[in-house]
Amino acid sequence: MSTRSTGKFLYEEIYETLRNEILQGHYLPDNKFPSERLLKERFSASHLTIRKSLAKLVADSLVIREGGKGTTVIYSRNTGPLPNTKENIEQVCVIVDSLNEYYANVVSELERVLRKRKIRTQIFCHDLDRTTEQDMFRTAMSIPKSLIFLFPSSSTLPWMNTHAPLHNIVIGGYITNIDAPQICSEDSRGSMLATTLLINHGHRKIGHISSDFKTSGRLRKIGYTKALQAASIAFDDTLVENGSYTFEGGYSACKRILSAHPDCRAFFCASDFSAFGAIKYLKEANLWVGRDYSIIGYGNVQASAFLGLSSVDQNIDKQINQFLNFLEEYTLTGSITKGEYLIPTNLVLRESCIKTHVSTSSDGAL
Repeated sequence: MSTRSTGKFLYEEIYETLRNEILQGHYLPDNKFPSERLLKERFSASHLTIRKSLAKLVADSLVIREGGKGTTVIYSRNTGPLPNTKENIEQVCVIVDSLNEYYANVVSELERVLRKRKIRTQIFCHDLDRTTEQDMFRTAMSIPKSLIFLFPSSSTLPWMNTHAPLHNIVIGGYITNIDAPQICSEDSRGSMLATTLLINHGHRKIGHISSDFKTSGRLRKIGYTKALQAASIAFDDTLVENGSYTFEGGYSACKRILSAHPDCRAFFCASDFSAFGAIKYLKEANLWVGRDYSIIGYGNVQASAFLGLSSVDQNIDKQINQFLNFLEEYTLTGSITKGEYLIPTNLVLRESCIKTHVSTSSDGAL
């Protein structure tokens, strides 16, 4: 981040401007503060810059921020600022349901950036054992001066509501009815892009290897369905099978799809690992990726590049950056603004996608 001609970062200049306005009485206690959108327009600044400025105002006990309610002034010229509640974070606890390549990449990058801040990282892996997951969460909650990064095993974890307040929790995915910040990939959009590409390549029968036990899997199925609807292709539930985000699940799901539809030559998988399993089964059926059929995965793990698998990239670096924003906010204020924070996805094309035999005019339009 570059400094201004004043020698200060932009977020510091914005913070000082807003702080002076509050101290001078431009905003009264319990007044609603201008929204992030209005502040972005006023200062020609990014969302992140405004958030950092507001975090400093919260740290000074001049305003409070509440999810769904916005920012409210709490400073009174009669009483002065309230004491702040800064937190010194010494450890981040990461809870995952497996140690596959995707989670390994997330943890590795997170550990690398936290090490620079002299913050320890502790990994908990429960292998989809719900009782163990709850026990690990309880253990992480008991560790002082820690922040928890939870990748949920399911879209519903009702036992989490018994742990209140959830002031030091960040969710790496979707959980319903949880009052905590959630970092979420734009799953519906990513899967719609992937399915649309297969359609534009001439495929009209596209199998989808889904995952029903997570909200992300259901959202990816929604994107797949929307792409079919946009192309006036009827949804066929016999082309959709659950692969549970695993190699074995992808293998079995692909087998079931091909059994019902021997002529299916395009597949969109809700996980790269499901795609790897599907590729193995298709190879056993003497069908070769990029020659006989098209396939797209989700996650863009390192092995996808090696195998030439097209995949939807979830932008791990942006997820980590958002978590660091939460970490900074919690360190300054002792709390994190609740809400859903969407991380954009993008489609990475490799040799696993082929065009079907269509007319010259159609080829030119693709």
